Amino acid sequence: MTASFASILVPLDGSPMAEQALSVGASLARRAGALLHLVAVVEPIPVAVAAEVGQYGVELKRESHEELSRYLASVLGTIPETWGATVLREVIEGDAVDALADYVARQRIGLVVMTTHARKGFTQRWLGGVADGLLRRTRAPVLLLRPREHSQPDQFPRILVALDGLCDDAVLAPALALGALTSTESYVLARVVPASAPIMSALPAYPIGHHPDWAQQQDIEARNALARLASRLQAPGAHVMTEVVAAEKVADALLAVARARSADLIVMGTRGATGLERLILGSVADKVIRCGTLPVLVVPPGDARNQVDNPGPLGAAATIG
Repeated sequence: MTASFASILVPLDGSPMAEQALSVGASLARRAGALLHLVAVVEPIPVAVAAEVGQYGVELKRESHEELSRYLASVLGTIPETWGATVLREVIEGDAVDALADYVARQRIGLVVMTTHARKGFTQRWLGGVADGLLRRTRAPVLLLRPREHSQPDQFPRILVALDGLCDDAVLAPALALGALTSTESYVLARVVPASAPIMSALPAYPIGHHPDWAQQQDIEARNALARLASRLQAPGAHVMTEVVAAEKVADALLAVARARSADLIVMGTRGATGLERLILGSVADKVIRCGTLPVLVVPPGDARNQVDNPGPLGAAATIG
């Protein structure tokens, strides 16, 4: 099975940076014949402010709703890529992350397209509060675009797909779906294996002391796994390559492969680490987004369970979710 993008969401907040995602989302929606959702959020007035302004707060909220509705209507006339796309405009209310995550689930959104920095600005985390929070709340793939001075790319001829051997089919499905819409010529299936054996092994059947060639064995297994995946892919007109890299810093290695392969897009999964786990271990996806310059399609855990799909590029043997 393969992911489908029957509906695409572009969150907007009135800022030029957020609007950079609109042309990309609209172009993808038009090519996919998908419904394009343009959504803005009216966030609640802080309790302290609401207590002070009283009834005026209700009027202020209504005016904000009307202003955002006019704004969403106006952007359709300024972005040529939206012409010919079927568009649904909606203003929703609530905390931005919660409201958008609920909207994604309720509307069965297949793809979210947004920039990594919008209204919250750099006073929030590097990724921006909304994008960062949404990645951890939604089960739909999120295409993150770095703000740039020139127009955003909506074609990705070379796609790097980062795999870890745990949820490869689920990551590949949206990568291939996006590639089918963007004239992709080549895919690089990449996997980073440890350069040396860990101090402790979680696999009691393979104690480290009995495996002097542990790293070599990891490399062989990874290459064989990627070769099997590549042989199953059905991407007409596209060349599929594989690459295994031994490194301790996974994000740095992936960014190096992306540069060496002249990738236009990186696709990767995330396990959604939060709290202490994220603080201690860090997040490979976070670092790839933060330190790189390329668009990144982030596939959250369990994404494929949301999709309604056709017989897929992985063939009948593939199961996702």
